[in-house]
Amino acid sequence: MTLSILPAGEAARDLPVFASWLWLEWGRRRGRTPARSLSRLASMATAAGLPFGCCGYWAGLPAGFACCVAEDLDSRPELSPWLASVFVRPDLRGQGIASGLVEAVATEAKARGFADLYLFTPDQQRLYARLGWAVIGREHDLGEEVTLMRRTL
Repeated sequence: MTLSILPAGEAARDLPVFASWLWLEWGRRRGRTPARSLSRLASMATAAGLPFGCCGYWAGLPAGFACCVAEDLDSRPELSPWLASVFVRPDLRGQGIASGLVEAVATEAKARGFADLYLFTPDQQRLYARLGWAVIGREHDLGEEVTLMRRTL
């Protein structure tokens, strides 16, 4: 099986699928509606700067998503841009899809002139460390301790 990654603008027909996954994973906890999640992804399909999104396909079917946004952690508004919403369908995890999506976002962020990317994660520090991210602190998000990381592009 092979992974292919498309910019969100080239995956418009599948944006409702990706948006539903992101809403189920994080949007509900943040008080977003499914329509708001789809609207966010639609804006990534047309943005020239930030935000932008990358859609992953495995064997031609929607498999995962990742994006780059200007702001992602309320307690750290001075940091930008952020790798965000890295999601892979549960049945396809462990295939390298998340790594491919992270690399695609990093490559595009560098092409758009950014020198660093930031992220926060409650439990995927090892994955990101393998991909060149460094821990720069701890924060709290929605009552949960998260690790703050940076990657120099």
